[in-house]
Amino acid sequence: MLSFLEKCRVAGMPVEIIYMSDSGVITQRTISIQSISGSTIKAYCHLRRRTRTFKLENILGVNYRKKGEVQLRKISKRQQEILDLITNYIREYSFPPTVREICNLSGLRSTSTVHRHLEQLRKKGLITWEEGLPRTLRLIDQSAS
Repeated sequence: MLSFLEKCRVAGMPVEIIYMSDSGVITQRTISIQSISGSTIKAYCHLRRRTRTFKLENILGVNYRKKGEVQLRKISKRQQEILDLITNYIREYSFPPTVREICNLSGLRSTSTVHRHLEQLRKKGLITWEEGLPRTLRLIDQSAS
């Protein structure tokens, strides 16, 4: 991931990141990297509209954006809640939740609603799983693609 970020910095390409704060909140941001030093990145954050420092260990995924591209792959508030729930569950238990557990923890009653949200997160490249197998849900590292 580091070499990918360095290439984006040199090329002046904005980078879309999935970032987890120290408190565990996950956000999707676009950054323009100014420098990379050790385990941190100094970058202009388009979300906060100022220069920020990001810890490499807290970047869950990255993807480049073409210059001039304005539209981000947005995720809904509920999808963000489900993504946060999955991340926190994996952090606490060291394995992913089942669809029924996501239902119970999110307050949703229908497994089909959870499946719909999961499918949208999969289409946006944030998660994946193996069809028909339990507990295979995982977050995707965007730098690998």
